[in-house]
Amino acid sequence: AAGFFVLRRRALRRQFGAEYDRLAEEVGPRRAREELRERSRVVADLEIRPLTPGQRDEYARRWDAAQETFVDSPARATQTGLDLLTAVADTVGYTADDEEKLRTELSVHHASALEGYRRARDASGQASAGSTEVLRQSLLAYRTLFRELTGEANGSDATTEAADNDHESDQVAVDASKE
Repeated sequence: AAGFFVLRRRALRRQFGAEYDRLAEEVGPRRAREELRERSRVVADLEIRPLTPGQRDEYARRWDAAQETFVDSPARATQTGLDLLTAVADTVGYTADDEEKLRTELSVHHASALEGYRRARDASGQASAGSTEVLRQSLLAYRTLFRELTGEANGSDATTEAADNDHESDQVAVDASKE
């Protein structure tokens, strides 16, 4: 029985990374498992789809243009990066009009980039006229998640991979519900 719990915890940590740890600390391990299973069910019901090559190229072009404005206007470039990230999330099928819901949905397939995104959202919201370094770090965190959502991450289609991982997520949820 103890081995089962260790394997289940490892599976959750592998899928959700720091999000599992953050949630377990916040609400306890059992409620965290329940919450993450529910998130997996919700995201499985979304129609997550990869960008078309044309959409991917257009978003990449717009991202490059936003980055080029960073030297002259770091706050504007960072906000544009966030706006593009939100637009991509919406285009691929996430609930982009609700920040908290977007974060929970992204945690299912993009947990590795979510902590950076979370910190960036918090920091850039406080640093609109603040430190250029804070804005630079925020833009870099947005870029990491942007690349995952557009399929640029590691030259693969991360959105398709995320959809393919639904089966693995569902299996973790099924295994965890057998407790």
